[in-house]
Amino acid sequence: MESLFSTFRTAHYFLMVALLVFLIFTIGKFAFKKSDGSPFGAMEDKTTLLVFILSHIQLLLGLFLLFVGPMSNNFAHMGDVMKDSYLRMMTVEHPLTMIIGVTLITIGRIKMKKKPEAADKYKTIIIFYSIALVLFLSRIPWSHLNG
Repeated sequence: MESLFSTFRTAHYFLMVALLVFLIFTIGKFAFKKSDGSPFGAMEDKTTLLVFILSHIQLLLGLFLLFVGPMSNNFAHMGDVMKDSYLRMMTVEHPLTMIIGVTLITIGRIKMKKKPEAADKYKTIIIFYSIALVLFLSRIPWSHLNG
C-alpha cells in the first residue's frame, strides 16, 4: 500500500506543476489575445479544456490521498487536528481551498462557453482562472513538498 501511496503522491506533485504552468500560460496568453482583439477559436477552447481536465484529475488524486492515505486517520481526531497548524493545513485548509479553486475553474469554463463575444470569453477565463491560481498558490504546502 505504501508504494501505491507514494506513486499517487508523486503523480499529485507532477500534476500540480503541470496545472500551475498551464494556468499561468492560459492566463497570460488570454490576456494578450484579449488586448489584441483576437478571435476565440478551437485552440483556445482546447486550452481551457486541458486546464479543466488537469484540475479535476489533480483533485481526484488529492482526494484519494486524503481519504485513503495516512492522512485519513486524522478525521477520527479532528479536535487535535485543528490545534496543529500543519495537520489543519493538510486535512482541512488545503483540500477545501483546492476544491474551491477547481470549482472556480469549472464555473469559469461553463460561463465562458455561454459568452458570445471573444473579449468576454477571454475576460471570464482570466478572472476565474486567476482567482483559482491565487487560491492554489496560497494553500500549497511549499515547505513540505519534498517530505
